[in-house]
Amino acid sequence: MRSNVLKSLTVMSLVMGLAACDSKGNDTGISVGNQDDDGGGEEEGEEEGEEEGDPSGGDETPSDGGNEAGAPNPHCANIANIADDLELGTTLIPGNGGRQGAWYTYNDETPGATQTPVPMTEPFLPTTETAAWGFYSARTKGMGFSKWGAGFGFDLNNMSCEADEEGNPLDPNCPPNGIRMPYDGSEYTGVSFYGRSLKEAIAVDFKVPTVGETPLDEGGSCDPATAAIQCSDSYFKKLDFTTTWQLFEVSFSDLATGGWGDEVAWDPTNILGLQWQVGKDVYDFDIAVDEVCFF
Repeated sequence: MRSNVLKSLTVMSLVMGLAACDSKGNDTGISVGNQDDDGGGEEEGEEEGEEEGDPSGGDETPSDGGNEAGAPNPHCANIANIADDLELGTTLIPGNGGRQGAWYTYNDETPGATQTPVPMTEPFLPTTETAAWGFYSARTKGMGFSKWGAGFGFDLNNMSCEADEEGNPLDPNCPPNGIRMPYDGSEYTGVSFYGRSLKEAIAVDFKVPTVGETPLDEGGSCDPATAAIQCSDSYFKKLDFTTTWQLFEVSFSDLATGGWGDEVAWDPTNILGLQWQVGKDVYDFDIAVDEVCFF
């Protein structure tokens, strides 16, 4: 039976702690911190040459500047539709449409594998290294994950714990990663965004986790203690990221589960977040997204 995994995330100090989402995997643990099953240890720190606030690291990838796509995502023309165009330059998503959340990274904790930004260690700040439009995009890179892979994303309705100056929750009963709550996206029919691989073209799963297939301890209603149920089989669509920015338009009707978990009907009123994930077959990845907007 596949394990149910709470993904790690990193948030701006003293502002917000957010819960990450679920992913398909066998015998996986939490990215950093609480360990389940045979999950690996903490991930390595910043790569040599990595600049503060730039999740891309200091490798040989040249700076592409902004506006490479040539035009903004047309679905972002309505401010209320913008989930995050990254132009605030912070880990937090804008509060459009009553949304609240922050970017995070997550992975399967394969021993020796690396990912930047490092989950639960480095703040996920937008990078200026490459952008489809404007000045910033969201980017993560890594290698060596062999269980189910790695990814990044953000919650759409996560209430942070009020904290003191040292970042400690004032309410001891408040979950350390905030209170993850459902978001009602029923007024929309899908999500559009720019996506790109900064290495070779690869397949990326665009995931929309919902309450029904998410484990109880991750803000969902799926009970992993019930033997007949396998949680974390999120709705997703597989996309092909090339080495240039592409505009993707994913209708909710195009999403489907992997079919390995308990069957849960799609419910747009109970969306938890948006994620982009590479599989275990991708040894070395470097991906970015920009201009994430509902339509």
